[in-house]
Amino acid sequence: MGLEDQVVSLKLAKKLKELGVKQESEFVWIDRMINETETNENRIIVLWKDVLSEWEPSCEILCCAFTPAELGDILPENIFYKKMDGINYACVSYPENYPEQIAETEADARAKMLIYLLEDGLIKI
Repeated sequence: MGLEDQVVSLKLAKKLKELGVKQESEFVWIDRMINETETNENRIIVLWKDVLSEWEPSCEILCCAFTPAELGDILPENIFYKKMDGINYACVSYPENYPEQIAETEADARAKMLIYLLEDGLIKI
């Protein structure tokens, strides 16, 4: 399992940034500058923030790549996740006030729940 599978997807990470979620995480999505040997598919990667200085200025920080634990710290306490069918994860609330948010990874399920709560004005950051 790669680091990209352990953090929120780039698409959801960009949405969280757009919604004003504070960009504080141990990991970031970066867009590396392309040289003659790199292809576009290898350009956007997750990087541990502590080693970012080794890459600068050859990259642009796109947004934070939140871990499930970091998203859990942002979400209300009544939100939790469960693993379903051995593959998918779902974020649910207790009591069940909000619809389940299902994704392939725990990080994405938590991110989808946070997006839902922010877009519907149910929580503020």
